[in-house]
Parts: sequence; structure tokens; C-alpha cells
Amino acid sequence: MLKYDEIVHKLESIGWIYTHDGSVITRGRELRRRGACPDVFQKFLSVYRPRPKIAIEIGTQRGLSTMLLAQYCDYVYTFDVQDFPVKHNVWNLFGVNHKIIPFVGSQEQIDSLVEQLIQRGADFAYIDGRHDYKSTKHYFKSVRSCGRVLFDDNKEEDSRVEGVVQLCKEIGAHWIPSDLGYWEDWNRNTTYTMFANVRRFEEANNTLNSLCRYNNNIRPIVIENKDQTEPYDMSPILIHNKETTGMAISLNKGLAIANSKYLVMTHNDVVINDPEWIARARNFLDNHKEYGLVAVVGWKVPGGKEGLVSSLSNVLRNYPEAMPTEQITEVVHTDNIANVCRNIGFRADERFGQVGTAFWTEYRHLNYKLAVMKVADGNHISGLGLTRGTKNFEEQKKLRSEIFHKKLEEYDIAYYGKEDK
Repeated sequence: MLKYDEIVHKLESIGWIYTHDGSVITRGRELRRRGACPDVFQKFLSVYRPRPKIAIEIGTQRGLSTMLLAQYCDYVYTFDVQDFPVKHNVWNLFGVNHKIIPFVGSQEQIDSLVEQLIQRGADFAYIDGRHDYKSTKHYFKSVRSCGRVLFDDNKEEDSRVEGVVQLCKEIGAHWIPSDLGYWEDWNRNTTYTMFANVRRFEEANNTLNSLCRYNNNIRPIVIENKDQTEPYDMSPILIHNKETTGMAISLNKGLAIANSKYLVMTHNDVVINDPEWIARARNFLDNHKEYGLVAVVGWKVPGGKEGLVSSLSNVLRNYPEAMPTEQITEVVHTDNIANVCRNIGFRADERFGQVGTAFWTEYRHLNYKLAVMKVADGNHISGLGLTRGTKNFEEQKKLRSEIFHKKLEEYDIAYYGKEDK
């Protein structure tokens, strides 16, 4: 991932200055902002999975956002009704011109080519054209069949982009701080829940039963790391791994088919006997666009156990002061025991193994807030860990902590304290 400073220094070499809010100053003359702010746009692209193979961009202008897209996509087809030759200087400067296919022409010509690209497998679209409602709706209609669409300038405080904001609300796009909108062709009638299971059928069955008994309109997915012969009570979607792959790889197999607007990811040994707790979390996220994730365990301050907030009874036996006093409590990081998340295209970062499933880092990376919700009856069956007495527990804990801090460093998230979560 290119750092912001690298982008600025390279643009300065051709007489441009790219400021932090996305405006471009060239040779002393300030231009209108064109293209996503790199600090926001790149953060999204850096955690978005799977990486698009063929991306469509509506609105090329000077080619800055095209260049950023090309860092993460196999090919970018970019369209505009007006030509800006300077874009080629930018693409050559960053060495991505071989991945970009530009087209300048009428809207009718663009619509025809976009339709052909979608038929050929285009799997991502970025819209940054005219910002009135009619134009934005037209762009969206032309690209929606690709299944995943990112909007620039989705910011309510700017009256110049009211059309973008209006359409994003109509189609139920997620707001991404501070000015993006993300839409997928989600299944609106259900919420997918998932967990990975290894040799713990009884605990996993109890988890599944509590999810289905106390929540409506959910579709559970279980990823098994062995052949499970005993049937689960609630008939989940079962994905069988031929060999033990680890939690990150397993969860990604579930995420690949979970196309609901919100996702629920839990451990395989969590029982929450609270009616409609998932619906309450979804409703909170619907009404608080600045939050990305609602968990049942989190911390108000970075690092260690200080500021612990938990709704789980077994945790509260050891930390009674951790009981949340409000229905929703803002925190700075969460555990991945049970989370209700916005589905904005994340996958577990498999480079980090189990630590890659700590999804709160991705949401913090995009400047979302995090929350812990109060549930009436929740329990993490394994308590503080069945493996604490094993021979290599401390060694594994130290290794996870080192990997965890590497991930935080890469995602530019401040975290203090020697103790891992």
C-alpha cells in the first residue's frame, strides 16, 4: 500500500500538491477536488477482499482515483465524457498505466461498453461522476449488476453532493467515514451468522441452538475442520474443510457466501439467550452510521484488561465491574467472541492467522466507532480458555501477541500495554 507521503512526494515531482482532504493544487492554482481523498479511499481498498479483478470507474478526471484503484485491481476500465490528458502523466508516474484502459465518449457509448464489461465479469464499480441525483441514479443502474459498488462524495454536510447522499440512502448503502458509500447486492431478508468448529460438536451445537432459538431471520453457516457425522439440530449451511486450516481461512469460506447487509461472527462456544439481540444490534447500526461493529466484549482504553466492558456472565465472575451500565457502550477495541458487523466486503487477513479474525482493526482502520451491547444472558462456554493449562499456552500467547501488534502497526492503530486481548 502506498503511503500518503509517497503519493504527495511523487505528485510534487510533476508540480502537483495533493492535500490531505483530497484537493489538488498545481502551480499555485487550486483546482476543485476530483477523485477520492487517498487517505480514505486507500484505507478502504487496503482491507477490501477479495481484490477486484475487473473494476469499472465512472468519472476519470485527472486519474488520481484510477491510479489508486489500479494498485489493488487486475484491470481498471475508466470512463468520462471529457478528456484530461494529464491523467496519463499520473499513471506513468505511479507505474500503473499498463493496468488501466481509459475511454472518453458520450454517455450512450459509455453505457454500452459498461454493459459489455459486466457481461465479461467486471466485479466492482466506483462512481465519481456528476453528483446530481438523476446522474448518480443512472450510473448506479448501469453498473449495479457487477454486484459491488463504491460511491465517492457520500457526505450529508455538503449540499453540492445531495444527489449522491439521497441515492445511497435509497439503496441502503453503508456509509464509510468520511465520505464513501458502499453497496452490495445483499439478501435483505436474512442475516448470516457463522463460526468455525474443530472437534467440539456439543459446544458448537449449543451455540447454534441459541442463535436460532432467540433470533429471527438468520441463516447460520458452520465451517467444519473435520468430517462431522453427527447432525446439528438446526440444519446450518455446512462447509467441510478437508484438513484443519485455521480460523481465518475457515471464516473466509463462510464470508464468501454470506451476502447479507450485516454479518454475525462468533466463536463456536458462545451462548447468548437474549431474544432478538442480533436485531437490536442491526437496528443500532442502521441508526448510527458512524459505528461499524457491535460486540459483546470490548475495552474502553487500548491494551490489557483496563476498561473492560462485557455482557458475558463467566467474564463478569472475574471482573464484575465490567458489566455495561448502558444498552450500548462505545469502546476502542473489541474481542471477536461475538460481533455484529457491517458487511462492507471485509475478509479475515489470512497472513495473520487467527489474529486476522480480529475484525475490529479493519473498522478502526476506516475510522468507524466500535460498541459493546448489553445482553441479558450471555456466556462464553470455555470461560477464559480451555487451553490455559496446556504446555505451550504461554508460548502461543506470546506469538499471537507479536502477530497482533504487527497487524496493528500495518493498520496504523495505536495500542498500548504489554498484555494481548
